[in-house]
Amino acid sequence: MHISGRNVSLSPQAAHQFALITHELATNALKYGALSNLQGSIAIEGRIEPFNGDSRFIFRWKEHGGPPVSPPARKGFGSVILLESAREFGRVAVDYAQEGLIYELEVRLSGIAASTRSQTTSAPARASSAQAP
Repeated sequence: MHISGRNVSLSPQAAHQFALITHELATNALKYGALSNLQGSIAIEGRIEPFNGDSRFIFRWKEHGGPPVSPPARKGFGSVILLESAREFGRVAVDYAQEGLIYELEVRLSGIAASTRSQTTSAPARASSAQAP
């Protein structure tokens, strides 16, 4: 695996969705894709680009070196996670390229980022037990 990109602090809902997406992609790669043999590899990229006065986060999963790829014969719960649920956040594209699956999710960064308020933590004040002389 090769992972590159930017760190992004996600809202709890977005973190949950991305966890489900990456779990589903990894599971499928192990069963049917690039991770089902020793020659396969996966490149994961997360990048931020300016877009219409906001920024967009682009998540890309690209498999290479696995068995030949074909679209799934049936749509199950995994398709719901990768396609339908992910569309709540933004644009989803799946390419069942012969060389390997490519999955791309593009979302407004402001729609998935943790609020500044939740990122800021302050340590509670401690009472001192020491007595001044």
